[in-house]
Formats: sequence, C-alpha cells, structure tokens
Amino acid sequence: MKKYIISFIFCAFYFYSATFLAAVRTDLTFGTMTMSGNVMANYDIVYKTKLSKNEHKFNVGSSIGMGYFVMDNLLVEAGLPVEFSMYNKSTYIKSGISLGTSYFFDIDSSVFPYISIQVSPLYYFHTKNFTLSTLPALGLLLSMSESVAFDFAIKSDIGIALSANDKWSFKNALGYAGIRAFF
Repeated sequence: MKKYIISFIFCAFYFYSATFLAAVRTDLTFGTMTMSGNVMANYDIVYKTKLSKNEHKFNVGSSIGMGYFVMDNLLVEAGLPVEFSMYNKSTYIKSGISLGTSYFFDIDSSVFPYISIQVSPLYYFHTKNFTLSTLPALGLLLSMSESVAFDFAIKSDIGIALSANDKWSFKNALGYAGIRAFF
C-alpha cells in the first residue's frame, strides 16, 4: 500500500509540475535581449606512462554574458569566462572573451533543448600565452517565467594551438548550470 501511495504522490507531482510549466514559456523571439551567468566544474585524470603518476585536475569556472536574438530562437552572445584549475599542487587561471551562437528548438513546451558553439581566445596567466578554445554544447533551457530560465548544458572544450609551443587539447563533458534573464 505504501508503494501505491508514493507512486500516486509522484504521479500527481509530475502532472502538476508538467501542467504548471507548460503554461510558462520564456520569450525567445526576435529582438529579445538576455543576460546570463553560469558556473561549471569538471574533474580530469590525465593518464601518463606506466612509470609516472597520473595527473588529477580539478577545474571550476564561471561566466557572465549578454546576448541578442537576431531571429526567433537564434541567439548571438558575448561573455567573459574565468576558469581556475588545480593540479600538480598549483593553481592556474585563464580568462578571456567568448563569442557564440545558440539555437533553441521550440517543442511547444517550457523546456527548450538547444545546441550552441562558442569561440573564446583565452589568456593563461601562469604561462603568459593565448589559446583559442572552441566550445560546442548541448543544453536545456527550463522556463521559470517569461523573463527567467535555468540553463543546463554539457560542453566540450577543443583547444586550438596558436603557436608552435602550444598543444591541441580536448576536454569532454564540462557540465555547467546557470540562469538567464530575458528582457
């Protein structure tokens, strides 16, 4: 009996929230502007040769940005990302400017799946050099009101070498969460 009561409560909550959220849709039409803020974190283990120790890397970052819908569901945005990395008992900081675009799929719901691509020249303070990061992402925008939405995504980070001393890099599954305001 307890199992049925819990199942009933779960189903009632699910249908209530689905009905409530179906009525709330964020405005993603031409001319709408947006401000965003997000945080991200990931943990990497870099495997080396058998004779050396593996590197454990922990990254935390945040970004603020502004965007403009150039047509319905198509956002062009700019941001200021900052990322802190800790590995080899040291802390590293990189920062830059990001430019990108996102396309939101309208599925007649308060949830908007999207794809996005950002390009970001980043400056590494510890090595005093630049790298170019390309950040493709898959995400979900969850409408809370016509003007506010939560943003969840998984990004990859493709680092492009800009000089002979730089290396190409690839980081997968950088999860981030954020909030967007629309006006």
